[in-house]
Amino acid sequence: MTYEPQPIDTAPKDRRILVWVPGRSRNQWYIAQYNDDRYSKKPRPYWAWEGWFRVTDVRANQPTLWLDLPAAPIEGAA
Repeated sequence: MTYEPQPIDTAPKDRRILVWVPGRSRNQWYIAQYNDDRYSKKPRPYWAWEGWFRVTDVRANQPTLWLDLPAAPIEGAA
C-alpha cells in the first residue's frame, strides 16, 4: 500500500484509489476510478471521482496525486 502521495502518472488504473484534485473549491481527497473512455467516439482517458454521493465526470480539472484507499476495518477489532 502507498502511504505517501504519489504522482498521478504512477497510479494503478484497475481499482478505486484516493486522488488529490487541486484547484477545487475545497482542495480535498476524492475516491476515484480511472475511465479509459473506450466506448466514446473520441477517447480521452480521465479520472472520474466520487463526491457528494455521485460520480463527477470532470475532465478539465484532473488529479495530480494519489494514495491507496485505507484497509477496511476488521470486524470485532477494538
